[in-house]
Amino acid sequence: MLDRINRRIADLSAIALAAMMLVTIFDITMKNLLGRPIASTFELVESSLAVMVFLGLPSVFRKDGNIIVDVIDHFIGLRGVGLLKCIGALATVGFLLLMGYAMIEPALDTLRYPENKPESGIPMYALWVPILLGTVFSIVGGVLVAREHLKKMGTQ
Repeated sequence: MLDRINRRIADLSAIALAAMMLVTIFDITMKNLLGRPIASTFELVESSLAVMVFLGLPSVFRKDGNIIVDVIDHFIGLRGVGLLKCIGALATVGFLLLMGYAMIEPALDTLRYPENKPESGIPMYALWVPILLGTVFSIVGGVLVAREHLKKMGTQ
C-alpha cells in the first residue's frame, strides 16, 4: 500500500515538473510573440519546484535510490558494505527527522501570520502541505529502508 501511495505522490511530482516546464515555455512564447510575458511565472515555477522536489523525495528514499559512491567497497568486503549501508540509512533517517523538526515552526508561522505570494496570490501555507507530506513519507521510506538493511546485517 505504501508503494502505491509513493507512486501517486511521485505522479504529483511529475505533474508539478510538467507544469513548471509548460509555464516557462508559455511565458517565453508570450514574451517573444506578443511582448507580454506572464506576470507570475517566477512564483509559479518556484512553487512548482518546491512541490516537485518534496513530492519526489519519498520515492527516492523508499527505493534506496540515493547516489552511492563505492570508493572503499572493494576493500572492506560484503559485511563492511552492509554495515556502511546500515549507517547511511540510519544517518538518512536522522537527517530527515531533523529536517522535519526544523520545518514545523516555519510551517506553523504561515498559519499564524497568513501571507500570499505577491503576484500569483498563492497562500504560503499551501506550499507547506506538499513539503510536509513529502517529508513525512520520506521519513517513513527511510525507516523502512533502514529496517531492511538492519535485517540483512542480521542474516550475514
